[in-house]
Amino acid sequence: MLSNATTGYRVRERRIALGLRQMELANLVGISTSYLNLIEHGKRRIGGKLLLNLAEVLKTESSLLADGAEAELVGRLNEASAKSETKPTETEVANSFAMRFPYWAKLLVSNDRRIRELEQVIEALSDRLNFDPQLAASLHEVINATASIRSTSSILVDTENIEPQWQRRFFRNISEDSERLTSSAEALNSYFDQKESDETQFSSTVEEVDKFLEDRNYDFLALENPSVEIDKYLAALNFKLKGTKNLLRKRLGIYLQDAAALPIDLLLQTLEDYEIDPFMLSEKLNISIDLIMRRLSTLPSELIGETIGYVSCDAAGAFLQRRSLSGFRIPKFGAACPRWPIYLALQRPMMPIYQNLSYKAQDNTFYKVWAYSAVPKTYYGSKSIPIVSHMLILPNEPGIKPADVNEVGAACRVCSIENCDWRREPSITNKGF
Repeated sequence: MLSNATTGYRVRERRIALGLRQMELANLVGISTSYLNLIEHGKRRIGGKLLLNLAEVLKTESSLLADGAEAELVGRLNEASAKSETKPTETEVANSFAMRFPYWAKLLVSNDRRIRELEQVIEALSDRLNFDPQLAASLHEVINATASIRSTSSILVDTENIEPQWQRRFFRNISEDSERLTSSAEALNSYFDQKESDETQFSSTVEEVDKFLEDRNYDFLALENPSVEIDKYLAALNFKLKGTKNLLRKRLGIYLQDAAALPIDLLLQTLEDYEIDPFMLSEKLNISIDLIMRRLSTLPSELIGETIGYVSCDAAGAFLQRRSLSGFRIPKFGAACPRWPIYLALQRPMMPIYQNLSYKAQDNTFYKVWAYSAVPKTYYGSKSIPIVSHMLILPNEPGIKPADVNEVGAACRVCSIENCDWRREPSITNKGF
């Protein structure tokens, strides 16, 4: 039996569309008019033979009466409306709209999806414009060359009776600076012409390593064997940037150490009995929290049936590792949102932190987040203690808003959270300051 109130609403909408009165429809399906009225107002359950009879008389499929025009379409309409400042209060609105105007409903959903994609592109471009070292270097070169040409030109214009040898020197300087300016401008043009899909362009070794790991879906089960030699494994790999292989060697070395301390079989066996919770797993396995978080971050999603997001940073807040999670964007350059618990963990070393987060760019989408900063063992004579902070991210149950939700964004530049005490610069969305 179906108890959804929208089922009765769909019956009413379909009846009106066919030009039938309540009495006529009730007589055709063999029920009283009053009973049909209760059904249409969601006050009576409907199912079985009655649902089939109604579908037959209304010339539609029973599944359409039970599930709506398209359950996915209705769900996406609700997602789109959730981002609006004026939200409909009737739960039946999306169903009615999808049934009566399917083309416009699909168009609205398509436009909403396109808007989200463009928002992500804007975030990525803003990220690069503000923090990409390659772009910063090119712009700096353009500014320097332009300033040099202007300075030399001013000397030639304002100074009378310049000796020929000095004139030739100034003209040579202008020529050389002009060539430098042209080269820098061409480099900038190539930079902006490069397609987003071009995976061969990287601005840092960290970015190239992250892309390498992402392409392999973090599947390095072949390295679980303690006898594996990293150098032989790396010998067959080619990278675009100098230093990428050395950085990957360092990361895989940590991977091997973690694998020796916590074998994959033991971890997977434990996950069969317990949920993904690094704090609880640390207690059950008597293994440090940071090691647990690193191991979970390198598990292929196919093994555990769950997609995991992960990011680590040093004491300066610079990202060391990142594993992206759909909907929860991690900036490639610069600092992220200061509301992220990974930064709070830096202030509270060795203290486990758990939070429920709502990501501003994905309304009504919630995440479970664990953060922990580890202080590694130091050697005698060391002057400072290197601290690494970790953050593990999992999507929460869809459609369920947890208690005590903290709202976060990606970075101030592209965040629309209003009246934020943590904001350090205006947002391009014209909100926040």
